[in-house]
Amino acid sequence: MEIVYECENTKKKDLDKILADDPYGKYSFARASYQLKEGSFVDGEKDKCYLYVKTEDELLKELEKKLGELAKRTNKEIEEKIIKKINEEQDSAISGFGDIFG
Repeated sequence: MEIVYECENTKKKDLDKILADDPYGKYSFARASYQLKEGSFVDGEKDKCYLYVKTEDELLKELEKKLGELAKRTNKEIEEKIIKKINEEQDSAISGFGDIFG
Protein backbone atom coordinates (compact mmCIF):
# COMPACT_ATOMS: atom_id res chain seq x y z
CA MET A 1 0.00 0.00 0.00
CA GLU A 2 1.27 3.47 -0.90
CA ILE A 3 0.14 6.46 1.18
CA VAL A 4 1.27 10.08 1.48
CA TYR A 5 1.05 12.13 4.67
CA GLU A 6 1.61 15.85 5.05
CA CYS A 7 3.24 17.75 7.87
CA GLU A 8 3.99 21.43 8.48
CA ASN A 9 7.64 22.29 7.83
CA THR A 10 7.84 23.69 11.35
CA LYS A 11 7.27 20.14 12.68
CA LYS A 12 9.74 18.40 10.36
CA LYS A 13 12.32 17.83 13.13
CA ASP A 14 9.70 16.06 15.23
CA LEU A 15 8.76 13.93 12.24
CA ASP A 16 12.44 13.08 11.62
CA LYS A 17 12.71 11.84 15.21
CA ILE A 18 9.73 9.52 14.75
CA LEU A 19 11.12 8.19 11.47
CA ALA A 20 14.51 7.42 13.05
CA ASP A 21 13.10 6.03 16.32
CA ASP A 22 13.72 2.37 17.20
CA PRO A 23 15.12 1.21 13.83
CA TYR A 24 15.16 -2.46 14.93
CA GLY A 25 11.66 -2.51 16.41
CA LYS A 26 8.81 -4.57 15.00
CA TYR A 27 6.82 -1.44 14.14
CA SER A 28 9.56 0.84 12.86
CA PHE A 29 9.62 3.08 9.82
CA ALA A 30 12.92 1.36 8.98
CA ARG A 31 10.85 -1.72 8.06
CA ALA A 32 8.84 0.28 5.51
CA SER A 33 9.88 2.01 2.34
CA TYR A 34 9.49 5.72 2.97
CA GLN A 35 10.68 9.06 1.63
CA LEU A 36 10.33 12.52 3.11
CA LYS A 37 10.07 15.27 0.50
CA GLU A 38 9.83 19.06 0.66
CA GLY A 39 6.58 20.47 -0.69
CA SER A 40 8.33 22.48 -3.39
CA PHE A 41 10.12 19.38 -4.67
CA VAL A 42 6.90 17.48 -5.31
CA ASP A 43 4.83 20.46 -6.52
CA GLY A 44 2.92 20.49 -3.25
CA GLU A 45 2.39 23.27 -0.74
CA LYS A 46 5.66 25.12 -0.05
CA ASP A 47 5.15 25.25 3.73
CA LYS A 48 4.66 21.49 4.05
CA CYS A 49 6.69 18.34 3.75
CA TYR A 50 5.27 15.07 2.48
CA LEU A 51 5.95 11.59 3.80
CA TYR A 52 5.55 8.80 1.24
CA VAL A 53 5.16 5.35 2.79
CA LYS A 54 4.97 2.02 1.00
CA THR A 55 4.36 -1.04 3.16
CA GLU A 56 1.84 -3.74 4.06
CA ASP A 57 -1.42 -2.82 5.81
CA GLU A 58 -0.58 -4.26 9.25
CA LEU A 59 2.65 -2.27 9.61
CA LEU A 60 1.01 0.85 8.19
CA LYS A 61 -1.66 0.83 10.92
CA GLU A 62 1.02 0.79 13.60
CA LEU A 63 3.09 3.49 11.90
CA GLU A 64 0.02 5.74 11.68
CA LYS A 65 -0.32 5.46 15.46
CA LYS A 66 3.26 6.71 15.82
CA LEU A 67 2.53 9.69 13.59
CA GLY A 68 -0.44 10.65 15.74
CA GLU A 69 -1.46 14.26 15.16
CA LEU A 70 1.93 15.23 13.74
CA ALA A 71 1.12 14.23 10.16
CA LYS A 72 -2.17 13.57 8.42
CA ARG A 73 -2.98 11.86 5.17
CA THR A 74 -2.92 14.33 2.32
CA ASN A 75 -5.77 14.75 -0.15
CA LYS A 76 -6.13 12.26 -3.02
CA GLU A 77 -5.06 14.67 -5.77
CA ILE A 78 -1.76 15.56 -4.10
CA GLU A 79 -1.23 11.95 -3.01
CA GLU A 80 -1.59 10.61 -6.56
CA LYS A 81 0.76 13.28 -7.93
CA ILE A 82 3.45 12.55 -5.32
CA ILE A 83 3.19 8.76 -5.72
CA LYS A 84 3.52 9.15 -9.49
CA LYS A 85 6.55 11.45 -9.14
CA ILE A 86 8.31 9.14 -6.67
CA ASN A 87 7.64 6.06 -8.83
CA GLU A 88 9.02 7.89 -11.89
CA GLU A 89 12.08 8.87 -9.84
CA GLN A 90 12.63 5.24 -8.81
CA ASP A 91 12.16 3.96 -12.37
CA SER A 92 14.67 6.51 -13.62
CA ALA A 93 17.20 5.41 -11.00
CA ILE A 94 16.72 1.75 -11.92
CA SER A 95 17.21 2.43 -15.61
CA GLY A 96 20.32 4.43 -14.74
CA PHE A 97 21.80 1.38 -13.03
CA GLY A 98 20.97 -0.63 -16.14
CA ASP A 99 22.96 1.80 -18.23
CA ILE A 100 25.94 1.52 -15.87
CA PHE A 101 25.96 -2.28 -15.69
CA GLY A 102 24.24 -2.77 -19.05
